[in-house]
Amino acid sequence: MKNGVIVINGKLGRLLEGFESEGIVADPEVDGRQLTGRYIKYNGDIGVNGKGTLLLSAEKNRSLL
Repeated sequence: MKNGVIVINGKLGRLLEGFESEGIVADPEVDGRQLTGRYIKYNGDIGVNGKGTLLLSAEKNRSLL
């Protein structure tokens, strides 16, 4: 992932290597749309010097907290 934002509101089966956790964000805005809830924010893919963002539902991915 070199750029962009991916939002996953379900449970993630496996997080790929190359993403670094940036912590928890509440009610993030993505492309002008306001999301509600808490999300785990990851940046990456560091393997390709990427500047992408991955937002995972914190409620459905508690094992990653």
